[in-house]
Amino acid sequence: YSYQASTVFTIVHIQDALITIYHLGDTRVYKLTTHENLIRLTNDHSYVQKLIDEGVISEDMRYSHPQKNIILQSLGGEKDIRIDVYKSSLEPGEKLLLTTDGIHDYMGDHEIKNILSDSQNIERNVSNLIANAQNANSKDDLTALIVKCT
Repeated sequence: YSYQASTVFTIVHIQDALITIYHLGDTRVYKLTTHENLIRLTNDHSYVQKLIDEGVISEDMRYSHPQKNIILQSLGGEKDIRIDVYKSSLEPGEKLLLTTDGIHDYMGDHEIKNILSDSQNIERNVSNLIANAQNANSKDDLTALIVKCT
């Protein structure tokens, strides 16, 4: 077995009210609207996401699938890469959430939404996301970043 290092990334560029996201791998960007709707703006480049997209497994099976850590697109991987580009808008009061799989692979979108809606304190929300992932036995990278549009 040979190990080849690879990197995933998500770059968010915000200009005025327009968002451009450059995405590769299994990090995620969500938008929390002023009406408390959580919208996933990126799609994971993972084996499990491929199975979900093809209808082979359900979204709920994502969290317990034994191959949930297999990434299909990354820098340094063996395949040619395809960087996804997403465009969206950001209204005043809306928030963007960027997470690594150590966060979102250990809690559902509804749980993430509840944590973000629980408080207007962004630092507390990030701490609660990390704490909930740790309580769910996440051993992966635990990174979350929240940006609020003013």
